[in-house]
Amino acid sequence: MAVIFALSTIFAIAILVIVARVRGKPFEVKEYWKTRQSQRKSTPASGPFANKDVTDVEARDIR
Repeated sequence: MAVIFALSTIFAIAILVIVARVRGKPFEVKEYWKTRQSQRKSTPASGPFANKDVTDVEARDIR
């Protein structure tokens, strides 16, 4: 299972490197990570968990 995960990760990184070379840009992990993080932070939260004012949580035992 670990071998499959390692091979799929290597395959994904190889695809990123090939796409970067086709575009004429070098593939740098730091730049890729920085752009992914900035995209994640810039998207506003939406849905039921957008409001972070949760103050009380009730738990009960299920028998």
